Amino acid sequence: MDARPWTRLYAAGTPTQLPPLAQDHLARFVRAHALIHRDHTAFSTVLPGGQKGELSYGRLDRASDYFAAYLRQTLGLRPGDRVAVQLPNCLAYPVAAFGVFKAGCVLVNTNPLYTPAEMNYQYKDSGAKALVTLDLFGDKLAEGLAGTGVEHVVLASLTEGFPTLGGALVRFVLKHVQHRVPACPVAFTPFRAALSAGRGHLRAGADPQSWIAGQGAETLACLQYTGGTTGVSKGAMLSNGNLLSNVEQLYLFASHRIIPEQEVMLAPLPLYHVFSFTVHLLTFYRAGAHSVLVPSPRPVSNLRAAFKAYPVTWMTGVNTLYAALLGEA
Repeated sequence: MDARPWTRLYAAGTPTQLPPLAQDHLARFVRAHALIHRDHTAFSTVLPGGQKGELSYGRLDRASDYFAAYLRQTLGLRPGDRVAVQLPNCLAYPVAAFGVFKAGCVLVNTNPLYTPAEMNYQYKDSGAKALVTLDLFGDKLAEGLAGTGVEHVVLASLTEGFPTLGGALVRFVLKHVQHRVPACPVAFTPFRAALSAGRGHLRAGADPQSWIAGQGAETLACLQYTGGTTGVSKGAMLSNGNLLSNVEQLYLFASHRIIPEQEVMLAPLPLYHVFSFTVHLLTFYRAGAHSVLVPSPRPVSNLRAAFKAYPVTWMTGVNTLYAALLGEA
């Protein structure tokens, strides 16, 4: 009797065993695929009004090096230190997440919609020492950080990576017209200033390769918090090997339908959730695809600008999202 009869349903050529991983650490994975797809667009952000910004694989690789250098050289973080990233889908997210991996630190994915009390619990539970969050959420920080071990705060904008003039205009409207950018009651570093500091360290000779020396597949990469439906949210400990094996499994299973460097993947689901984190941030990065980030799919009409801007070939979603899209037709 066939012990695994389901493999008969696999597409022709799909392996039934996972081959050895090409990389044993997410930092090495990120750099390897950046070299392969350097000039191709990796991520873009499209706002509901049609404003957009893009990052190529090469620019993302450099920017995440800068952020890693900022974490290690400016902040003095050590291997295994926890860095909370509390961002919606925007270009700052892959820069920050990849920078955390390259620094040899541990990514703590945090829901931007958390209340201050929920933030406070997660920062304490994870042992986060640094936080990257959005300027739109600055008014939550005094309560959210009280009594935690977070010593450093970096504030990003939705327009990180946008063209200079267009980004400045959006930031002006958000702050001075819509009044959506509150005053931040705690000391912080702007995201761009963090990248600039990191760039300076690299120019002075800092070596990103040294920050992951001795780390590999068994090293903790991410604390992914559960939904908390059966109690308080719990941090699932995901190693580099866990995540890279999952990525390779998914990529090999779907590769007969993926054309490298030609797929455009719409990302309405948040990257801080493990589904989108695994599929958009990692698996389609592995494929050399272009992921189109939508900061919020609510209302669903927010997706219209992204569909107009790019020839979408794939998207992730849940039933309620697909039903809402059909209602827009």
